[in-house]
Amino acid sequence: MSEYDTEIYDDEEIEEFDSPLEDDPAEDVYFKRSREPLTALIFIAPMLVCYELGVLFFGHHQIQNGIDACLRSTLSSLGFGQYFLLPLLAIFLLLGWHYTLHRPWRPPRARLFGAMATECLLLALVPWLLWNVMLIAVPPEIDNNATPDRSVATSCDRSYDLGYDPMTDTFRHANASVPVAQSSKPSSEPSSESVETVASYDMQGPVSSINGGDDSLLSRVGRAVGFFGAGVYEELFFRLILLSLILWAMLSLGVSRVNAVIGAVLLSSLLFSAAHYIGPVGDTLDLTTFTFRVMTGAFFAMLFIHRGFGIAAGSHAAYNILVGTILR
Repeated sequence: MSEYDTEIYDDEEIEEFDSPLEDDPAEDVYFKRSREPLTALIFIAPMLVCYELGVLFFGHHQIQNGIDACLRSTLSSLGFGQYFLLPLLAIFLLLGWHYTLHRPWRPPRARLFGAMATECLLLALVPWLLWNVMLIAVPPEIDNNATPDRSVATSCDRSYDLGYDPMTDTFRHANASVPVAQSSKPSSEPSSESVETVASYDMQGPVSSINGGDDSLLSRVGRAVGFFGAGVYEELFFRLILLSLILWAMLSLGVSRVNAVIGAVLLSSLLFSAAHYIGPVGDTLDLTTFTFRVMTGAFFAMLFIHRGFGIAAGSHAAYNILVGTILR
């Protein structure tokens, strides 16, 4: 065992890592330990706490993620309306998963989490580069048919702005001061009002300056906090829950493991992309953005399979923050 391994494991014996999705090859200690559900839970805990406290501070109509709102609405309809029930369920899911793997319960040292954060930041560049390559290969058409009551710069209209990306069209702007139909170029400027996510379900808009025209530090912090929730809860639903259920169903039907993994990745990615076009404030359906979201969903699904929940959620959140605040 190397000195680096000792720093991570605190002198405990390295055991074989048992992945629920594939046979585990010989890997470096970092890649083994960073995939563990307990490590993932500790890694995402700061993001989860920041998001939940941010929702309480800014208001749930300001930054609440659409999948978060949907899951809470579902739980509430079943009689479980307690606010902190959803994050507790996420915690118990990861702890239960860790228990089934029979992995040690001793957490790794802080050095490993710094390496995981660096990995997430680097992986966040992949979908950003993919989107800009798609813009060069297939420039989207500008929608000049916006109606007066929906004069919104859609993802197609704003795609020419390299600081914009459809994956972070979480806070979409309505009632733009210059309607798209009258604009001579795609608009990427935020307006004074906004509506919630493409999967906002029963959430009420409009909301105020956090998602609107205010681009102050507070507004950027609010958006970043919201993106923490998107990274955690979207990966929780589409990868940890949905992908795993699809995989289990296919394996139960006798599908080979390789084909089951491929099918689960494709189907969950299609549903992930389709969710962005649901509801009265859903994004305008476009082949370019739909394809991009399918490919990005597949990318995060593969991260979940090969690198674990923590890296998938961290990379998702880092990507959203990159294009939703830093490059905005």
